[in-house]
Amino acid sequence: MSGPGVIDMKGGLVAAVYAIKALASCAVLEEIPLTFLCNSDEEIGSPSSTAIFQAEAQRSVAALGFECGGLNGEVVTGRKGRAGYRLIVTGRAGHAAFAGADKASAILELAHKIIALEQLNDSRRGIVVNVGLIQGGIGPNTVSDHATAEIDTRFLSRADAAATAERLAEIASLPTVAGITAELQYVGGRPPMEQNRRNSELFQGIRAEAERLGQPCTEELRSGVSDANTIAQLDIPVVDGMGPIGEGDHSDREYMIRESLPARVRLAAGSILRIWEQRLRSI
Repeated sequence: MSGPGVIDMKGGLVAAVYAIKALASCAVLEEIPLTFLCNSDEEIGSPSSTAIFQAEAQRSVAALGFECGGLNGEVVTGRKGRAGYRLIVTGRAGHAAFAGADKASAILELAHKIIALEQLNDSRRGIVVNVGLIQGGIGPNTVSDHATAEIDTRFLSRADAAATAERLAEIASLPTVAGITAELQYVGGRPPMEQNRRNSELFQGIRAEAERLGQPCTEELRSGVSDANTIAQLDIPVVDGMGPIGEGDHSDREYMIRESLPARVRLAAGSILRIWEQRLRSI
């Protein structure tokens, strides 16, 4: 099965809805204080729904996210965080024909800074820094007095988020070309969903349910962000990737493995019931 959004995020929504319908058909849904949140702004950082997620998470014992599952049945127990930045470089305009070696070119300064920024990538620590969009100047015969770069950063921990932000600010503040100024602006992001004991314990229950159903289930650390990142900041046990299995999201190759949809519905319904039964035994 293929099509736009079939796993990101339509398939996950269908899996969640039918898991709830399955619980209702078994006459157990009325016993479980379940909240189902479906938002439309997750891809742009959930600006209008974050507060709702936070409020619901604070009164919950656990949370399940329905982004797509991994190809080997993976369930997500951790996600990298993301922070976006805009670097604005200001120089001094002039005619290229009369510019000397001391020209205050914003584009030249930005080029130096891009090299320094890209050197912050650290695969060992899982730190990613990517300059994905640059703009500047008005023509080839002018010395540019402005240039900008849009920067995406990813990290596994809050400590690495802070360290990366500090290094970006340092690069922005230290000019290579005389007569240049630069400003670094934070333009949004999400903190990391760190792998921890609470998430691991929640996953163990889901894996036990998967084994009962004869389904593969392993845990995954995923690079992309989701609303699960927001929930994780409140120390609520949370996993993600409970949706159907597929790949190619955000492309014309996006597909879902059809058989995985009913399988993940069964896994979600059984996991919700198991979580609630464990909660009742603990009180």
